[in-house]
Amino acid sequence: MKGGTFSKIILDTLVHSAIALAFRPSPSPCSLLDRSQALVRSSFARFRSCHAAAHCDAQGIGQLIELAGDALRRGGRLSYIGPSSLGLHALIDASEMLDTYGLSEQSVCGYVPGGWGRIHPNIPNLSESTDPAFNISLNHFVDAVLPTLSSHDAIIFFLPESATWEGENILPFLKRCESIASRAGVLHVKIGVVTLRSLASEHNAEHAEVQHAIAQVLDIANGQAMVILDALGMCARVPMLADSAAKLVYNCITTGACVRKGCVY
Repeated sequence: MKGGTFSKIILDTLVHSAIALAFRPSPSPCSLLDRSQALVRSSFARFRSCHAAAHCDAQGIGQLIELAGDALRRGGRLSYIGPSSLGLHALIDASEMLDTYGLSEQSVCGYVPGGWGRIHPNIPNLSESTDPAFNISLNHFVDAVLPTLSSHDAIIFFLPESATWEGENILPFLKRCESIASRAGVLHVKIGVVTLRSLASEHNAEHAEVQHAIAQVLDIANGQAMVILDALGMCARVPMLADSAAKLVYNCITTGACVRKGCVY
């Protein structure tokens, strides 16, 4: 676990405990201190479960580290693609590579559907053409980055196995990933996949489409890519835990890849 991840756990615990104290009445009489301590202990217990879930597929994570490490050792690029907060944590992880390991800005990048406008709707006029750091939209990746990739590069998808994610219809994103994987396969780009399986039992047409889209990406990845299935399943129902579990997996992949490249703190 890196320092930023630990800071996130502390901040999430403080904020959620404060909200509970302010807006949720206590079911039994107790002092403010006792209740505060109980909320913090409960939060830490959830994050311990989150930590275990994120690392439950050690072999799969190790394979993704090999995939990413090989790309960086060859001078290639590692691209993360994920929706909403999953993509945001990819950006955060990628941003640490410059000062932590001395990698170039383009070595590890994260891409999000909608770009900066999706992350922060109050800055829709932020141009993505004035600085490479602003080029984070999935459209930019498809138009400008994907055509330049080769067998030296790698893409890792974070794909929720659900018709919705954080209140949004996820199916268009998954179908876009299917198209990207297909084009990447033609270019012999290495492909890795992390899926977040929904704990809710969904048996409808939309969920069938979701499963089909993910299956197509996995099929394209077969034989050349390393796949983690259900590594985050325990955390998928709670967005806060899913985000933290995803960040832990990002940390494992990029840290391990940089070690394989020979970078040190």
